[in-house]
Amino acid sequence: MALFYFVRKFTKKILAKYFLVIEYCLRCGVKQPIVWRTDDVTWCNVTGSQNGVFCPKCFDLLAIKKDIPLMWLAKPMWNSE
Repeated sequence: MALFYFVRKFTKKILAKYFLVIEYCLRCGVKQPIVWRTDDVTWCNVTGSQNGVFCPKCFDLLAIKKDIPLMWLAKPMWNSE
């Protein structure tokens, strides 16, 4: 599953950088140039759907409304060795 997320994040980053394919938050409409992820269960619990694009701020606000505690962890997409 980690390989799937790596490929997905890498693909989105390449599409955004070189092909100008940008996603927009469904709640606030802001461009989403950053790539972030959460597990499927948390995503479904917070958004109520399996699909969609939300910026981290809107995702936080949705989680707060549903009393779902979140912890953000910043990690590099891949090792920079």
